[in-house]
Amino acid sequence: MDDQKKKIIAISVLAFIVASAVTIIVVMAARGILPLDEVTESGFAFRKNNDGYTVVAYNGDDSCIEIPEKVRGLSVTAIDSGAFRCTTRLISVTVPDSVTSIGKEAFYLCPNLLDVVLPDSLTYVGENAFLGTSAYERAYDGMNGTYIGGYLMYVGNVGRNFSVADGTYGIAEKVFDRNPTLSGITFPSSMRFISQKLFSFCHCLTSATFASPSGWYVTLHDETTELSSDELSDASVAARYLTSAYVNYSWKKV
Repeated sequence: MDDQKKKIIAISVLAFIVASAVTIIVVMAARGILPLDEVTESGFAFRKNNDGYTVVAYNGDDSCIEIPEKVRGLSVTAIDSGAFRCTTRLISVTVPDSVTSIGKEAFYLCPNLLDVVLPDSLTYVGENAFLGTSAYERAYDGMNGTYIGGYLMYVGNVGRNFSVADGTYGIAEKVFDRNPTLSGITFPSSMRFISQKLFSFCHCLTSATFASPSGWYVTLHDETTELSSDELSDASVAARYLTSAYVNYSWKKV
């Protein structure tokens, strides 16, 4: 075989290897295995999402942090599950208005985190997002509810009836899940969202009173339905929606 043929074969093999590598990288990225869209800035690690960027980690040295509202011209819209988990140096955190979602255990076991500033723009707070923080311990109240930054994070044995505090914007994931005694709940007019499966297996819940029953929408798999204010004005119908008909849906008021 002459040198020219060897050269052609070598180039062909190299091209095949490169093309295969590119294909593998694209497939891995599509499956979320390879974070090609991650960027790092000011100690924060961000990952591109459909609306902007998600905070996925913090490796900076500051103990008092403000999450940036924008990265590379795009809004920071979410904090990933476990993004700040076990970051013991954190003392205070301010979340900007651009953020709408805080994932499960986002600040879990940050024992020195005492001061938390949350925006009223949130439409989702994951389970145990602030459990194990000083802010949680300071706010802890099993009977009347544990609130952080205008959001209900935990309730204990609340008895038969519970009234969500005035000024509350939303309720974190699974706060009332499998509550065996809850039969009635009242939501203030300030409420803006109710998490999926919030009242799963709450078989005794027969009354749900909305101070502001209009403007509520439920979403599942990108399909959104508007709920009738007349129906939500009926406490028994509203309870049925929360525990069965729309228990797997995200609720949002607009």
